Amino acid sequence: MSGSERIHNLYDQMLNRDAEPKGLEFYLERMEQYRQKWHDDHARDETGATVFALSKIALAIFEGAQRNDLDTLNRKIRRLSAVLEAF
Repeated sequence: MSGSERIHNLYDQMLNRDAEPKGLEFYLERMEQYRQKWHDDHARDETGATVFALSKIALAIFEGAQRNDLDTLNRKIRRLSAVLEAF
């Protein structure tokens, strides 16, 4: 799966939409920066670099959500909370 596909997948799972072109470009650059940081911090080991990058991007998407995107996230969180309370 390409970096673009992975970022679109995060947007779809979190916000129920594709990334806008500028957001996609921004996060593709970030993905490479985070992967490089992982390599630098882990003796150039590839294992985990993509997961690390995607986790940082997911957090940034979550923290930056506004308006309709924030409403979408809040609905998902409320549904999840209701499911967890049922247990």
